Amino acid sequence: MTGASRPDVVISGLGTACAVGTGCAALWDALASGRDELRSIARFSVAGFTTQIAGLWPEWDGAEQAACTALELATTSAREAWASARASEAGVSPDRIALILGTCFGENYLGFSELAPRLAQVLGADGPCLTVPTACAASTTAIGLGRDLIEEGAADLVIAGGVDVITREVFAGFHALGALSTGKCSPFGSSLGMSLGEGSGFVMLETLERSQARRIEPFAHVLGYGLSADAYHETTPDPSGSGVMRAIHAALADASTAPADINFVSAHGSGTDANDAAESRGILRFLGGQPSIPAVSL
Repeated sequence: MTGASRPDVVISGLGTACAVGTGCAALWDALASGRDELRSIARFSVAGFTTQIAGLWPEWDGAEQAACTALELATTSAREAWASARASEAGVSPDRIALILGTCFGENYLGFSELAPRLAQVLGADGPCLTVPTACAASTTAIGLGRDLIEEGAADLVIAGGVDVITREVFAGFHALGALSTGKCSPFGSSLGMSLGEGSGFVMLETLERSQARRIEPFAHVLGYGLSADAYHETTPDPSGSGVMRAIHAALADASTAPADINFVSAHGSGTDANDAAESRGILRFLGGQPSIPAVSL
């Protein structure tokens, strides 16, 4: 935004549903106790695969694959984020409520453009509705774009986040790439390969002024974000980490923040050799090689 001071955009609500359970309380409890809930897959046959574990939403235990929809999973966490922010008390017109949905697979590789409008209809959000398909960065990108909508005056409330469901087709695709770990993944560790997990997470975005009007204490301030693409390879990042560095640089510049001010990094940490090596190089190079800064992969 130019020519005026930027509004302070905050996260006023959170919602999640994943392998450790439904709701932010379940996720926090799992983090505090060190539980990942990666387990044997029963939803579909994994005969012939070198790994047979994944993180599956327990609410669907015993269900057939066709009954496990991205819409249901996304609705669950988006409604928690809405309730967490007490957004119904904000008095915002539906046409000023936006939805930005990040996803890798849509509804099992179908319905990419349909999923976001269907979710918006369920939530009663009649404002801007966008789908972000930037793979593993989709949900984070959705939050950044949501901040932009509020700054530009295109929306007053934004529901931003993402969802993906593990199906046999998704599992087989990653297996064919040789990207899966035979056991539990170990990001930035000696064991190579990723462990797939399904889930959904959403946040409520609004200005600090609007959240304070109903006495909501924000979870975080969205100061800035950055995007990049190094076009090195279809599935492999530039080994130098240059793409990561450009994204970090853009985020810090957007937030008017110096590298020395960073004290925590939430990393991608896929567990694969190419991604972990490039990401760690990019982070360390840009942050001045400060190994004492904690980094966590979720």
